[in-house]
Amino acid sequence: MRWLAICLALWVAAPTAASEGFQFRAEYGTHAVGFKVVQQYDASRSYRNGFDAVTGEADHGPQARPIQTLIWYPAASPGRALIYDDYLQLMATDDRFDLGADEAKHRAEQALREYLALGASAAHIDSVRQQAVHATGDAPAEQGQFPLIIYAPSDSSAAFESDMLCEYLASHGYVVIASPSHGAHARYMTDGRVADDVESTRAQAADIGFLIGYAATLPDVDPGNVGVVGYSWGGMASTFAAVADGRIHALVDLDGSVRYFPKMLAAAPDVTPDRITVPLLFFADKEDPLGPGIDSRPGSFVARIHHADVTEIGLLKLSHDDLSDDGLRFLSETSRKGITLEEREESYAWIARYTLAFLDAKLRSDPAAARFMAATPASNHVPAGVLHMAYRPAAGASPSVQGFAKLLHDRGFSNAIEAYAAYTKDHPAFRILDDTFAAWFSSLLDIGRSDDAIGLCQLWTHVYPKSIDAWADLGAAYEVAGKPVLAMSSYREVLKIDPHNHVARERIASLAPEKRG
Repeated sequence: MRWLAICLALWVAAPTAASEGFQFRAEYGTHAVGFKVVQQYDASRSYRNGFDAVTGEADHGPQARPIQTLIWYPAASPGRALIYDDYLQLMATDDRFDLGADEAKHRAEQALREYLALGASAAHIDSVRQQAVHATGDAPAEQGQFPLIIYAPSDSSAAFESDMLCEYLASHGYVVIASPSHGAHARYMTDGRVADDVESTRAQAADIGFLIGYAATLPDVDPGNVGVVGYSWGGMASTFAAVADGRIHALVDLDGSVRYFPKMLAAAPDVTPDRITVPLLFFADKEDPLGPGIDSRPGSFVARIHHADVTEIGLLKLSHDDLSDDGLRFLSETSRKGITLEEREESYAWIARYTLAFLDAKLRSDPAAARFMAATPASNHVPAGVLHMAYRPAAGASPSVQGFAKLLHDRGFSNAIEAYAAYTKDHPAFRILDDTFAAWFSSLLDIGRSDDAIGLCQLWTHVYPKSIDAWADLGAAYEVAGKPVLAMSSYREVLKIDPHNHVARERIASLAPEKRG
């Protein structure tokens, strides 16, 4: 395919001369890019609960969770020109859709003043606001369906914080959707209280799921090809989402917080490395470097992912704040300890290129993109001193009840004992709990699969031979299947364990031949 040859030719020829302000140096694709905003609510969740958690004021407006939805998409033709200030004005209304124009403008102006304290000059801020952006407003969508990327922003940040990356991916044939990072019931995401931070992170993960569901209603989205790109805390939220949502097929973490907050993860026992089963591309900043081939934090969540392909890229010239477009834009004047603006631009361009190649390889099965990801940075013409890479292939599928259920389907529930022996040989730590057997058995009976329920209960009694519930449910399954003699035999096993079990005695008496006529 032409993908790699074209990109390499462009990258080698990329300009390196200094320019005023941050310049996005990755090469846009052939698609025009449209942009639109949809203000919507997730009515299944509350947000303010009657008051504003930031101001303390009573709030009698909509209580449902606001989801300001930003969409970048391949366009059939350009729409109206946009400048960066068009994005900035969205900040004030990202959780208040009813603000008047004057109040929204005032809030946006106040928010921008924060960059003055970080070293940006007023003149530079004004210059950034007037910069043209690549997307155009309300352009007609291109015909066809495109893979979906959900962008998850960092802690308490705007949905457009990495607008250039979102535009870049859209220009290469992706629909990119983002919503702001808000806590469960407040504008801010985290406050250091672990329980509340877990709740808020789950809220952002649920936002990701909401956006995937919404995107499935759009005619230009291929809902079967979904990836999530998360920056900083957005990387934490995307990890939570990937564990719970099987619609996600690829993850990109821009220095995701999942690597740095073990106490948070300990408070979310369902979010474990073994439950990450989709390919992951993880970028680490220079302050927390990756050693060659190893994670510098050997006990970290990322280092313990074994059931998914993991590609780690250590960035040698970028700080954490450099991994988002707004930080690069507004703080381009500030010093980075000997790292020039041009070097930061070049490094960020490689983030974009590797992100695109990874997504093309995983969501489009593009062989040229896969070869690019498998090559060394030097082979891909990455200048020395920009980044290094490490790749760790998946060590096989993670053991799970769902995985075992697939095996039972393939081999037949009547062969459950043999299938379990094979599965536990491959996964020695795998066990099915007594309560899990009970729930699984009931579900099989509920959908009319009594023969399969019998096979499962035979395995249950094999694994837990002293379980009264196992033998009693096996008897019930035989009854449902019209096998009274086998049912009585199972109930007699219950009496061997508990001679006084009145339920088993009653069922045997009821099934006796003289009772059945």
